[in-house]
Amino acid sequence: MTILKILVILFKENIGTKKKKIKDMKNMKILKTYEAFLGGESILPKPAETDIITYEFKVPVRIQGEFDDSVFSYYSDIDEIARKIENEYGVDASWLPEQFNQWKEYKVDDPGEEPDEDDFENEDDYEAELEDWNERKEEYDKINDQDDANLLYDYAKDEFGGWDKFLKEFEVDGLIDDIVDSGDQREIYSELKDDFNESELVQYFDKADELGVIDMKVVDDRFENGKFTIAVTATKELSEEELAEVEDYISGQCSDGWGESFEQQPIVNGYYVSAWWNDDKYGEYKIDIEKQ
Repeated sequence: MTILKILVILFKENIGTKKKKIKDMKNMKILKTYEAFLGGESILPKPAETDIITYEFKVPVRIQGEFDDSVFSYYSDIDEIARKIENEYGVDASWLPEQFNQWKEYKVDDPGEEPDEDDFENEDDYEAELEDWNERKEEYDKINDQDDANLLYDYAKDEFGGWDKFLKEFEVDGLIDDIVDSGDQREIYSELKDDFNESELVQYFDKADELGVIDMKVVDDRFENGKFTIAVTATKELSEEELAEVEDYISGQCSDGWGESFEQQPIVNGYYVSAWWNDDKYGEYKIDIEKQ
């Protein structure tokens, strides 16, 4: 093939490309004209869109905590002891100083002034009164000279019937809203969220494909009224029966699956956290469902 023929072929191809571009530009101009006529609506076929629907399952949380009674030996003053309990365990101990001081005040009456021998006509009467006064004074001084921490065992025995019964007053056992420290609450929710989401539980839901469920994750900003929120994403709207199946799966995971493992490990100041219960003392266990 001569150089001249090659140049002719390239010239024709270039001309053909330019003609195609001009034709495409004309077609696009025509399409734009139609779109303007239709009010800006494109006449080109739209790509298929999949509806994504999110349901929020709000799951209640209960907590239990191990109480270390060595907290009573940290300080000698009952007010400092109460503050330590509240700061470290988030348990209300504001009642303790007042009740303890009342017990301490009435444990032994103030013996008053020492008996004056001149007030007695009979020496034997004076000796008997003085002996009684000395006993009361000794008991009074024993109580008032001791640190509060050293008296707590006697206080617990007198007022609660024993040390173990006294400690039950400080046990953490209830709903997460019972925790005084909001920072502890947020940290608990954060650890719960991370642990739940890392488990990728949607993959174990055997009806996920059938129901179009594609994701199941705890969300960051839905920790309200003692509940955390699991956002369940589906490719279609779910019926009440289908939502009930998802709810059954979530409650099963909270009780016997993911939750059974999670509640066995203490987190955040020794709290044990559970997303399930069957004990009436915590109130009704109920998962709320909302469509977003």
